[in-house]
Amino acid sequence: MHPFVPHMLALQGGAPNLARFLSELRYTSGRKAWREWNWKGYDALPMLPRVRIGKVVAFPKTWRATPALRQAAGDPSAWHEAVLRWRDASHVDRRVGVVDQDRVYVLDLDDAFHREILRRDLLKGGITLMEGPGMGEEDFGWLQGRSNEIVVPLRGRARTDDPRPPHPPAVIEPVHHGLGGDWAYVRLYADLDTHDELIARHLPQVIREMADLADQWFFIRFNDPEPHIRLRLHSADARTTGRMHERLHENLRALIRKGLLRRVSAESYEPETERYGGPEALSLAERIFCVDSQVAVNQIRLLNRGQALGVAANTVLVAGYASLLEALGVEWTTWAAERFMKSRDGAVGRDQIDEVCRIVTAKDVARSVTESLPALDLVRAWGDNAAARGYGESISRDPSRFSEKQQNYAISSLLHMQHNRLVGVNPENEERSLILLGHAARRLRHR
Repeated sequence: MHPFVPHMLALQGGAPNLARFLSELRYTSGRKAWREWNWKGYDALPMLPRVRIGKVVAFPKTWRATPALRQAAGDPSAWHEAVLRWRDASHVDRRVGVVDQDRVYVLDLDDAFHREILRRDLLKGGITLMEGPGMGEEDFGWLQGRSNEIVVPLRGRARTDDPRPPHPPAVIEPVHHGLGGDWAYVRLYADLDTHDELIARHLPQVIREMADLADQWFFIRFNDPEPHIRLRLHSADARTTGRMHERLHENLRALIRKGLLRRVSAESYEPETERYGGPEALSLAERIFCVDSQVAVNQIRLLNRGQALGVAANTVLVAGYASLLEALGVEWTTWAAERFMKSRDGAVGRDQIDEVCRIVTAKDVARSVTESLPALDLVRAWGDNAAARGYGESISRDPSRFSEKQQNYAISSLLHMQHNRLVGVNPENEERSLILLGHAARRLRHR
């Protein structure tokens, strides 16, 4: 038994949670919901063409109000001329359907009263203009001129293939490094405003003091329960692991005495083994974390000098994203272009995309960036990084063990950590930087 919704009302907009839950139960057994035509990021264009599949219109011709038209809506005296210019530039039909969620009404743009209705609704926001059946007066003649809607339930054909995966998903055992083990893990608490200085200036001094005892280290920033830095170091030799822990805490106590840290806590390290593809892949990911931490220290130092680089922080981020993706063996322009949507609110401007594309190329990214910005030295970090190359091969070797979806999630996690180290916990800026990456990828892919 499956719930049936006998109408086309948009439940996600105003239906009670229970009604939405019941309507979605039918998709829990492997059935997929039919969804409207998806323009994959191009739906923000001012005009979209009609899409026809056989006798079915999958998507009607659609117009969106331009910024100039929205601005003119605030001035009734300029409205008529603005509508004429917009109709001429965008080839807008005389009769259009105004869509507000699941409500549609028809306007005649030659009629002054109808234009005024459009102006007022445009000021409210949230509307789209489209063509559709019933734009002509005679189109509803069979129902005495009344508009109508028919809901036809459809049932899919039985599947001929076996939907079950060929192999059960692999069970990845969690890894735990206890206190005093081969991984040292400490949380460093200090005022948030001092974190960049702590990372760029004082953390490298601590690492230099540990050079003969630790062969890997990396850091991340965290906000729970309060902003702090998480530092992890790996013992170079099991025989000197105890000495590594002792010396680390000696150095951190010195920072506390200088007032650079408020407090330090030692923790057990439980890596996200499943997230990164299992124990073998995790060891390679940790080597990537180590390189990325060194890159971040250098970049924070450069960015904090103001105009030392001459480019924005998000440009540096995108250069790092693209360099890492290429080091993993990923066709980075294709991968990023397909995953990150276009900017719809103007947060990512053309000048930002231009700046990125002046220093980033579709191929040999680290070298092109280093030629433009030698101080970043991304060639040494990612130009021929065996750990990154090995990690890319490891997670893609057996899709039955680590699916393509999991691979993409793991790669996205590496980019997330790059942003975390350089900028910190800032989801809004992280989204903008990834949108910028997608824009640059689409432009460079077609050069």
